[in-house]
Amino acid sequence: MDLPAPPAAQDIWRPRAAFDDAWAGFARAATSLEGARQHARRIDGTIIGTGEADFTKGNQAYALRVEGKAFQLLDVPGIEGDEGRYAQFVREAIAKAHLVLYVNGTNKKPEVRTAARIRSYLKRGTQVLPIVNVRGSADSYEFPEDRATLEQKGPRDALRQTEEVLRAVLRPDALLPGTCVQGLLGFSSLAFDPASGTTSIHPARAHDLGRQQANYLKAFASAAAMRGFSQVTQIEDSIRQRVGTFRADIVESNKRKTIDLLAENLAVLDETLEQHRKFMTEQDAAFGSCRFGLDEAQASFERELGMGRTRLVNAWFDELCEDADDAVAAHFGDEDLVASRIRASFEKGREQQAVQLRSLLEELATRLNNDTHESLTRLHKDIQRVAFQARVSARPDASVSMNYEAGTLDMEFGLEGWGKAAFNIGSYALAGAGIGSGFPVIGTAIGAALGAVLGVAMSALEIFLGKDRRIRKAQAKMREHIEAMRTKALEHTRATEPQLLAPIAAEIDKVRAGEVDALQGQMMQPKDIIEHQAASMRGLLKKLEDAPHGEL
Repeated sequence: MDLPAPPAAQDIWRPRAAFDDAWAGFARAATSLEGARQHARRIDGTIIGTGEADFTKGNQAYALRVEGKAFQLLDVPGIEGDEGRYAQFVREAIAKAHLVLYVNGTNKKPEVRTAARIRSYLKRGTQVLPIVNVRGSADSYEFPEDRATLEQKGPRDALRQTEEVLRAVLRPDALLPGTCVQGLLGFSSLAFDPASGTTSIHPARAHDLGRQQANYLKAFASAAAMRGFSQVTQIEDSIRQRVGTFRADIVESNKRKTIDLLAENLAVLDETLEQHRKFMTEQDAAFGSCRFGLDEAQASFERELGMGRTRLVNAWFDELCEDADDAVAAHFGDEDLVASRIRASFEKGREQQAVQLRSLLEELATRLNNDTHESLTRLHKDIQRVAFQARVSARPDASVSMNYEAGTLDMEFGLEGWGKAAFNIGSYALAGAGIGSGFPVIGTAIGAALGAVLGVAMSALEIFLGKDRRIRKAQAKMREHIEAMRTKALEHTRATEPQLLAPIAAEIDKVRAGEVDALQGQMMQPKDIIEHQAASMRGLLKKLEDAPHGEL
């Protein structure tokens, strides 16, 4: 049997070469994959500042898990930067925070301006851990004595000064013991894997952070030595110490923030209340002067009206007496004609008095209106002289506001209004009728008076008296009768005065209550509202202060 020829040597080695090529390709792929994996792990350092001013442009939140519990780390802009651009970010972050890490990266005492900002940001219920971020390149730790301690004289003084500044603006229980940390060194130690000897610093930062890390690794024996010297573990310890009590700490922090906020608002309310009390005290004289002016205007009206009515009545009866004298003298012996002349004079005088009384009332009403308007205008100006305007919300859906503008004071009292209120001339016609009621049988009265002169009771001497004397006696009798009527008229005038003045007093009281008292009451409302709000806030403040630790 013929056996096949053995294969050529090149045919035997051809599969082995193919295997070698495949293995080499696999090795390259594995190496590339491992490189990609290592590259994927290089994510650290992208949020570290590059030296650009205000590197952090806004609040950035990072998830943090410590011993299985989730926390949030808020990175905020530095308060030494452009405060106008970033102040709101800082306030929002601190309002949420229960522990603030205040990092002084200058190794110098914070400036006065910075201290003022610290006071405004950190004054409300948040605990603060001061940190001095010590700067130094690898050259700073070249020799063993350089690596003896991080807290050398410069950093130690900076930490002490930082604590002094914070202590001056924070409550004693809000300031935690500070520490010095070499942040860049600590970061470099944490961004290095000793097992693989690889870095986790992002390639984009290899030129600066990566180079710094490589230099630190040359100066220190290991990444662990770098970490220990950096003292970054002290920050870790501070956070871990709070893990077990973080719920109670959060409650206490929120309570403290609320208590501080209530105290601040109470201080504002107390100051506002004191300013309002001072304002109202200053305005007491103005309101008193206005009320005095209204009282004087009313008293003047009453006085002038009483005197004017008396003057009109007297003028009426003075003229009536003169007309009666003339009638008796001209028509002595003709009783009917004398009575007719006197009756005509009486009616004429009564009509004139009605016209004159109307004129007097209109004049006095105008004067009263002007005096009232002047008193209210003066009050308005006195209030305006003290620049005070308050708007206090009594409840969410309503507000009480005080705005002392001229248009808000209704101070117009027209003559028509006064006339409707008080000056009904018909009532004075009634008064005239009352006065005239003494003359229903004026002829009989005059005849009786004349009969007293001419009657049979006269003595014989009187019969021989001259005519002039008899006329004078008749005139005297007539005057006596008219004076009696004058007295009755004046009594009637005085008796009807309260009825006449009552509507005037009511209108003045309406002005006093509707304008002056109402305005003063409105101006006093902020006091009641502020006191009510302050009492409510003090009650809540007391409850929070008395609440057990970690509870509400």
